Amino acid sequence: MTSLTKSLPSKLPDDLINSSIVEDYCRKTPGSAQLAEHAKKIFPSGITHDTDVDEVRLKIANAGICRNDLRIQKGIHESISYPIVPGHQFSGVVDACGSAVKFAKLGDKAAVHSYVVCGQCGACHVGDTHYCDILKTLGFTLNGGFAQYSIIPERNLFKLPDNVNLLEGAMVENLANAVAVTGQSNLKMGESVAIIGATSIGLMALQVARLSSPSKIVLVGSGSNRLRLGQNLGADHIVDINKDGYMNDLKGIVKGFDVVIVCGKTKNELKLAIDIAGWRGRIVVEGHYDPDIEIDFSPFKVLVERAVSLQANCGWLTPDFHHALNLLKREKINVKPIITHTFPLEDWENGFNVFSCDENQSIQVMLSM
Repeated sequence: MTSLTKSLPSKLPDDLINSSIVEDYCRKTPGSAQLAEHAKKIFPSGITHDTDVDEVRLKIANAGICRNDLRIQKGIHESISYPIVPGHQFSGVVDACGSAVKFAKLGDKAAVHSYVVCGQCGACHVGDTHYCDILKTLGFTLNGGFAQYSIIPERNLFKLPDNVNLLEGAMVENLANAVAVTGQSNLKMGESVAIIGATSIGLMALQVARLSSPSKIVLVGSGSNRLRLGQNLGADHIVDINKDGYMNDLKGIVKGFDVVIVCGKTKNELKLAIDIAGWRGRIVVEGHYDPDIEIDFSPFKVLVERAVSLQANCGWLTPDFHHALNLLKREKINVKPIITHTFPLEDWENGFNVFSCDENQSIQVMLSM
């Protein structure tokens, strides 16, 4: 088997090697001595292995910061084995191809599907790739997009349409989550829907839900800038949970919602969803929750008296990713105003700080290479 990396120049430019985020990232991650030593072996940033013939080298353009990345940085993500190059929401340009690559071409702009699956197990055969027997994920168990380059299986590239730029391309995975959670809610024309959480996914789920022609769509959250943006993106009503009397405001809009989509991260948002769901209401949870978070509720009052259904969205599947890209191509979803901050790769720490601390101002923070 021919190795792609063997065909690369034997001497890489010093500025390419030394501008890596990886070593700096590793110093600030648990096990710093071991990780810093590992980072010295990476050439160029993000490439740590000989490349198979069906893989491409992607020159990263943009990568989005996610709350899972914060957990990785703090060393508290339960499924990470260090060292790792994080970043699972990214786009880039193909700049090298293995000998067996059939469809990708040099210069192709692409979004990256981060799930690397076998395609042969029972779960893969029915399309349930989250439960692939040997699932690996770019940015979690394989090196991801917080680097200048990354090695990607060709099948994980989705070529961007001409009218979708690389910054928008880095939003496809988040949009795929919004597509998945809205689809799972089975929202129908004329139904009422509440989106709890004016997050990146929440603001895109709002737009996806709008395509189903609901009778009312209400965005519930905090942060004046986030809520105002939600209104601009199609919310009929916005409700600030930090405002006194917000529950009365919600009940004045809809007595009980047909669909509640939770895109938050605290137990209060989940409890609110249970409180505002109506008769046969459907609650779908899309959010990053601490495994230790627990809530109390009455199964009789929720499940029996109101026949409410509660389910979780465990991420997106490949059709959701494809649908998300098609929505961008058809200009049905506007992701541009959701990207509030962009930082160069070497300024990644400030990007992480803004994303984690500036709740009112930041929504989607990007690293650009």
